[in-house]
Parts: sequence; C-alpha cells; structure tokens
Amino acid sequence: MIGYFCSIRTITPDFQIEMRIKSDEPIIAAAVVGEGIAFATKYHLISRFLKGYSLLCYDDIKIDGITTLASAADGSELYIGTSFSGVKVLKKKMNALEDKMPSGIVPQHICHMTVDSHNTVWITDLCPGITRFDPSRCDYKHFSQELNTVDYFSDTLSVVQECNDVVWIKMKQAGFGYYNREKDLVEPFFNVPSTDFRMTNGVTAFEIDDDNVMWLSPYYEKGLVKIVIEDARSDIFQLSSGQDTNYPDNIRALQLDRDSNLWVGTKNGRLYCYDSQYNLKHLYSHSDNGNPIGKIYAIFEDSLRNIWVGTKGNGLWRLTPDGKEYKFNHYLHVEGDIGSLSDNHVYAIDQDCFGRIWIATFEGGINLLSDIDSDRFINIYNNLLSFFFYLLSL
Repeated sequence: MIGYFCSIRTITPDFQIEMRIKSDEPIIAAAVVGEGIAFATKYHLISRFLKGYSLLCYDDIKIDGITTLASAADGSELYIGTSFSGVKVLKKKMNALEDKMPSGIVPQHICHMTVDSHNTVWITDLCPGITRFDPSRCDYKHFSQELNTVDYFSDTLSVVQECNDVVWIKMKQAGFGYYNREKDLVEPFFNVPSTDFRMTNGVTAFEIDDDNVMWLSPYYEKGLVKIVIEDARSDIFQLSSGQDTNYPDNIRALQLDRDSNLWVGTKNGRLYCYDSQYNLKHLYSHSDNGNPIGKIYAIFEDSLRNIWVGTKGNGLWRLTPDGKEYKFNHYLHVEGDIGSLSDNHVYAIDQDCFGRIWIATFEGGINLLSDIDSDRFINIYNNLLSFFFYLLSL
C-alpha cells in the first residue's frame, strides 16, 4: 500500500522528478506486474509503468471499491481485490477484465492478497480463516480452523509463505497448516487435540529462512518452535510393462553407483540399470551364459566398479564391466565344499577398506572373499572364527 497521496511521481535514479500524474483520489494500492507497476485508487486502476520508470499507458478502468492489488507469479495477470465483488482479474495482454461467473462464496471487504507459484490467490477479508481463489476457474473456497488456544487470542493478520512447493498458512485469528493441493484442503500442522497434538493453533508469527527452517511462535506456548522443512517431492515410474504376473515391480534392492546410475533388483529376477535421467541402460534377467539371475535381494558396487548381486536361493553374482556391458560370475553353495559360499540366500554385501568383500547369508552366516578373482570363501565351515581372532589380535 502506498499511503494517501494526491499524485504519482516517476523518479529517475538520480532522484529528479521526471513526470507527475495527477489524480483526484488517493492511491491506496500498488503491485509489481512483470516489469511494470500498477497503481489503484478506490475506484480506478490508474496506470502502469515499464521497468526504468517510463510511463507506458493510462488505464481508465472503473471498479467499485478497490481495496488491494496482487500480481500473478509470471506477471501475466493482475488481481484486483474489492469490497463488494471479490477478485477481479485483469489479463495483461488483453488489458481488459475477465467476465466469469464465480463459484463458491465470494469474499467481501478484501484486506490483503498473496499469490503462490501456482497463481493461487490467498485472500484475507473480515472473516476468520483464509480464502483460496483459483483465477483459472473463478472458484472460491474458504478455510478455517477451530480455535484451540486461549479464548482471548485475537490476531487480524494472515501470513502465507511457500517453501519446496508447499504453501504454509497462518490464518486470520486462529489456524495454522499447509495447503494440500491434491485434496484442496489446508491440513492442520500438529495442532488438532484429537490427533498428534504438539502445539496450539494461535500463531503470532512465522518465518522460513534460506535453509528451509521454519521459525514459529505459538501464542500459548510462547518462545520459538524450530521446524526443518524437508523436500519431499519425488518422481515415480513403473519398471515393468505389467506383463509379468509373478511379483511385477516388487523391488527388493537398490544401489546408486558412482556414475549416478540407479540399479534396481526385483523379486521376479530382473536387474534394471537407469541413468541419472531415469533412462533404462541395462535390463538383465539372465546372465551372459543364459542362466536366470534369481530373486534379487541385495546389490552392491565395489571399489573396482563391479556390481555384486545377492539372491534368495540362487547365490551370489558378480558383474564385471566389459565395455558397455557386463560379464557375469556366479557363486553358489556346494554341498561338502567348505570353501564355497556358505548359503545361497544372500541378503547383504559390503566391502572393507582392504578391498575384501563381505557377504551375509540367511542361514550360513558371514562369508569373506579376500580375493575377488577367487571363488574360495572364508566362512563358518572353515577358518572364519580364526580370522576374527586374528583381527582382534592386531
């Protein structure tokens, strides 16, 4: 809001008065619109200026009871709050007001508006709570929360802030939460007594800093509450085409290699490799000799870029880089051979600082492969305990 002035002056960087536009009415609202600024009196949208403070045009658009202005995130629209007719939308290119039949309860006596990155307009009027306005559908929806703080708490301000594409809202008088865009609801934030209650909903102030930390002050509890906001956005994609009926896309193992490739192992015996843009690079269900890999329950990349794959019932695989593809080595438990893998159910794989590979099995304990080019394991059937005692003696 610009105070009550009887004229508008454009000023150059050296503060010299460049132009004066007279008005018989006080200027009560202003908003940045793209590279320009819109001004309004109570009954007129007066003028817009281009970046650099040169006069662009004079708009003689008459609207009864203008109270406030706000701009779309991309500057394509100007939202005009009024006392009696809700929000008027001015298309920048058309330089004319939209004429749509509104749905929902149209707010009266609009005091303030905030626009989020989705061009949703959040309106504060004389009523407790807050109103959501969707300009694309000319749709209004009012939100409020029942007061659960001291009954004498009264706050006429509302605050709307956005972080990680989530809109946080402090409502007028009482109410605090975040906007669930899919459900079109303002979800309470740990302030409903019948659920996970941690604080009252009479919030005096909140702010989100550059580190995505929200600082919040509830009236009843006093002091500050620190809330770390995590970026919970995610991409979801389906692995198989749906033709596999035996455990389709039932993922049991993930590994991100040093080239940012994502390896995905499934219960139906498929090993996928995606690049950083989720493009499929490799898909294996059988080794280069035609043997099925089996149900994959563990994936690990070692220091030499070998990919180790543990299975449920089909032992251990090592995939060695060979150009753009991989060579397969298979390790299985052999009955009576104490140097073979102790069990064919492999659920975890790791490597120590000496380059040795450790394999955890379901019923055969731990296996140690000290030489990755060998197929002989140290395990409970041979010298594993002696090896542990040797390590303890060092």
